[in-house]
Parts: sequence; C-alpha cells; structure tokens
Amino acid sequence: MQFTHIIAEISDPYSSEEDVIKLIDLALHLPLKGVAIPGYWVKKVSRDLQDSDLIIQSCIGEGNGNQLTQVKLFELQQLIKLGVNEVASILNVGALRTNPTWCKIECLQLAQTAHKDEVLFTLKLPPIDFTDLEIIEICSLANKAGVDTLFIHQKHLIYMDSINQNLSSDIEKQIHILDNNLLTDTLFENFQTVNITYDQINPNVIVS
Repeated sequence: MQFTHIIAEISDPYSSEEDVIKLIDLALHLPLKGVAIPGYWVKKVSRDLQDSDLIIQSCIGEGNGNQLTQVKLFELQQLIKLGVNEVASILNVGALRTNPTWCKIECLQLAQTAHKDEVLFTLKLPPIDFTDLEIIEICSLANKAGVDTLFIHQKHLIYMDSINQNLSSDIEKQIHILDNNLLTDTLFENFQTVNITYDQINPNVIVS
C-alpha cells in the first residue's frame, strides 16, 4: 500500500471524537498524504496536526451538492479560517444537466476564493452514473474553472479512458476506493491521491 498517496477518511459520518482521535493518531504514525474530515472536526484536527505536512481536506456541498453557491462560499471561507488546505465541493448534477455554465460559474467562484488563501480546490463527483457526454462536459468544466483536482468514486473507473482523454494534464486525479482489491500499483500510477477509510488501512503492511 503506497501510503504517501493516501488520504485517510473516517468511515462513519456520525463518528464521535474518539474516531477522530484514531484518525489523527494514524496520520501521525504512518507516512500518509493527508486526512479527510467533516467540517465540524477541522479545528481540532488542524490544531493537532499543525506541526505536520499532512493535507487536511474537508468537503462542502455534502450530500447532493444542491446547496446555494452562497452557502458553499460561506462554508468554504469558514473551513479556510479553521485550517484546511484542500476543499472538495460536490458537483451540482442537477445544474450540470440543466445548464453546465451554472456549474462553471460556481466552480470559478469557489476556486478563486480558495486560491486567494493558497487552498486547493477539488471538484468531487457524487457516486452516481453519468453519460459519456456528461463526463466530457465535466472534464471541460474542470479545465476552464480553476479546478486543481477531479475527485471521482471507484464506480467511475469505467470512464477513465474518457477522463484521461479530456481532462487537462495540469489537473490531478483523485479517487475514493471502498474495495481494497482495487488498491493496485496500476491504480496508484493513475491517481495522485487515493482516499480510503482509516479502517481499510493495515498499519502492519510494509510501507511502499
């Protein structure tokens, strides 16, 4: 397992502080790339990891991404104040399927706000099916809207040929993996970042 590519997450969105402490402890003892945590716990995690180089990632637009852009902007600004250095925003699929320009405007506003404070902006796809044309549209959107990373789910691996053909090489690719059998060398060669839950990590595995 290539720990330097891995961002560890909490598996249960209803986790208590005890689970957050376990995640922090894991991050301090393994050469991980970073941790992904709900916004509520960002202040604690950023304080406890302040002397590390770990990425602290959190997400806005949780659920279906249908929140108002103004709400996402406010949430983004608060997370930046609390210490995140990467923010992922869930794609508003309804807006994409109605008028992709609406998504482009939203991403531009979010990316510009993040970049003012040297925070990375990630566009995250919800774990649903897309058409081939939608994947092309999403890549085009990311290319034009200041997106630093496109974050997909393992079910989107079927679209990788299209993503590789249409996504700018300047944009990193990130993936959320639920099945440890997919954690192969080939996967790590194709994705700069792999998100898995902390209970998927075996600390006894030899570090690659």
